[in-house]
This record gives sequence, C-alpha cells and structure tokens, in this order.
Amino acid sequence: MKSFCLVLFVLLFVTSQSQTVTMTTLKIGEIKLGYSLDSVNKYLESKIKIKPYKQKSDTADYTRNDTVYTLYKNSKIRLVFSNFFDQYEAKKQVIKLESIYTEDLNVSTKSGLKIGDDKFDIIKKLDGGVLTVMPNADKGKEYSVVTLMDYTNYNQITFYFKNNIMYAMECTSLNGEGGC
Repeated sequence: MKSFCLVLFVLLFVTSQSQTVTMTTLKIGEIKLGYSLDSVNKYLESKIKIKPYKQKSDTADYTRNDTVYTLYKNSKIRLVFSNFFDQYEAKKQVIKLESIYTEDLNVSTKSGLKIGDDKFDIIKKLDGGVLTVMPNADKGKEYSVVTLMDYTNYNQITFYFKNNIMYAMECTSLNGEGGC
C-alpha cells in the first residue's frame, strides 16, 4: 500500500511539473502581449521589477526595452518590455509587454507545435496562414526562421530552427506599444 501511494504521489508530482503551456501570436498561457508590468506580475512565480528611466527632454518619443528572464508555470521564458512615456501625458511612464520568447520543451502552440519539431512538418501544419520562411543570416546557413503573421491583432509568432529542427519560439507585438 505504501509503495502504491508513493507511486501515485510521484505520478502526480511529475504531471504537475510537466504541465504544457500554450503559446499563440497573442500570449503565453494567461500572459498577453500589451499587458502592463503589474498585470504580468500577477501570473509569474517571482515578481519582476523594471527600473523607470528619466525622460531626457520634453518630447515623449523616447523608448527603452528591458529584457527579463523568468519562470512561468515552470517554463523558462524571456520577456521584453517596452518602457516609454505616454504620447498624450508626457510625464506618465508606460511599461508594456512587447515580446515573449522560450526554448522550453513544455511550451507548445494550440495546434501542437513544440520545440524539437521538424520545420517542413510545421510549414505543412501552418499552410493557409501568412508565412515567411527565411534563413537567419545573423547565425549562419544552418539556422532559419518561420514567421506566422496575425494581421487581426498585429502580432506574430516566430519559430527558430537549427538544421530544420525547432529550438525556440517567440510571440511579438508589431505595433511598437505591446500588442492588442
């Protein structure tokens, strides 16, 4: 009986630790592009802080990006925040989520795409969407990217490949002020 309980406990623990998180062009799990820092912190295991910056002039066009590495539901993610002053209230500072990147094996898309998948199988699954397939010139000829555009929300999800095997994915806002 004790061994049965131990096995059951281990199975429950492993299941809770390997929970799959879903990424789309808009979000990862409950964390959406465009969320404020406070909204993102509601979902993270450890709270993050971003230091405000001092405005260099009276113009409200200065933007700084801040990158943070953290955990979300036991998955390693990189968050990029856009830190800028409101265009209507020049003294009001705004911090919004701009990009979410992961190389974690516990993250997949709604259609089941995940780290380790073959590029050509992914292209077949995404057929019918607005896709861009190109080499990643910054990294060398064995690296490439496939980008799925979401013109409804003006976001995208990018899949990164080495030797045609996915090693990372990232959802990004395209409007410069954090998505939706």
